[in-house]
Amino acid sequence: MRKKRTVHFTADILYAPVYTAPARFEADVKSIIVANVGTSAATFDIKYYEKLTDTTHFIVKGVTISRGQMIQITDPLFLLVNDKLIVSASTADTVKFTVTVNEEPAYTI
Repeated sequence: MRKKRTVHFTADILYAPVYTAPARFEADVKSIIVANVGTSAATFDIKYYEKLTDTTHFIVKGVTISRGQMIQITDPLFLLVNDKLIVSASTADTVKFTVTVNEEPAYTI
């Protein structure tokens, strides 16, 4: 059964997972919204952790976002079981992430 899920996360200066594909599910990432709610510009990173190969890849790195600005990423991204989206920002508590995914049962052969 397909489930739509939206998660919200406020980034810190240390990398932290914003979303992890649950056990027995794969996730089709539909949208990542990044918003700067601080009083000055900030930078942010988004990484993808691939559990199967224990490898991390940058999706975006060092992107500057002005105060009050919002950026939406809608490029396709598919996460397998236990894969993660990981984020950080240059200033704690100023960059908010909203991730929307469709989760589907993972099928094994």
